[in-house]
Amino acid sequence: MKKLFIIPMMALIIILCSCEFGGSGGAKKLTVSYYDGTTLLKAEEYEEEIDLFEYEKEGFEFKGWYLDQDLSKPFNKSNQSQYFKQATLDLYARMEKIVKDFNIKIQGQKEDKSVVLNPVFTWENLKGDATYKVTLLSDGEKVAEVEGCANRYQYASFLQPNTSYQLVVLGEQSSLECSVSFTTGAQTEAIYMGITLGNPYMDGMVIQRNVENVVSGTAPANQLIMVQVNNQEFYGLSDVEGNYEVTIGAQPSKFEASSLVVTNGMGASKQLNNVLFGDVY
Repeated sequence: MKKLFIIPMMALIIILCSCEFGGSGGAKKLTVSYYDGTTLLKAEEYEEEIDLFEYEKEGFEFKGWYLDQDLSKPFNKSNQSQYFKQATLDLYARMEKIVKDFNIKIQGQKEDKSVVLNPVFTWENLKGDATYKVTLLSDGEKVAEVEGCANRYQYASFLQPNTSYQLVVLGEQSSLECSVSFTTGAQTEAIYMGITLGNPYMDGMVIQRNVENVVSGTAPANQLIMVQVNNQEFYGLSDVEGNYEVTIGAQPSKFEASSLVVTNGMGASKQLNNVLFGDVY
């Protein structure tokens, strides 16, 4: 009786082991679905080893496959056996946009492509840099160099007229460097004239909220004119007679009063205080 009991038990163990390791001897299969964000790229079935899909996307660099859409859990290529304990697996591509420059903009460029003598340079934070090193060159000679800049720069004084310059911006964290070349225009006689504001702009006024508004007045001729309000900056150019118009973007209503500053960044400015944005009837 004991022999008859042992033989069926051994047969049961063999059957269970056979099921555990693939039934009829076949390898376990895993279906992997590859995603870029929420877009399904392809689905592939693998046995024993995952031959990862080599994904390419124009303008982007592939940084690896991840187990979650938030890209916080990287796929472990060296220990693939753990994934074959399940029937399916979703992998998400981490893609980084290839940035070749910071898209430097020259605020103060005229229609003839010449640049005013008090330009402002702005650029986009495309690589996550906290600060930038800015170098201003003329004919290969260093005019100025400033470290720790945000994504805005204006030279401390007027540039020389009819002169070629190059501005070089270096991301201090990413080490990405890019530059822009430009040539200044002619100097005007009234370069140190002050700034005025036309009607109806005055202290304590209410400016219509949620729409663009035009700030106008007189200023030094052929210069960049900036309007600063609510931590924003808007740009325009004064003409040969010193007249300027600057369109400021729509501002929401606020219970707190704001200040509005019109300046050329070179010492000439006009400030309005206690300005409110609301409804004008």
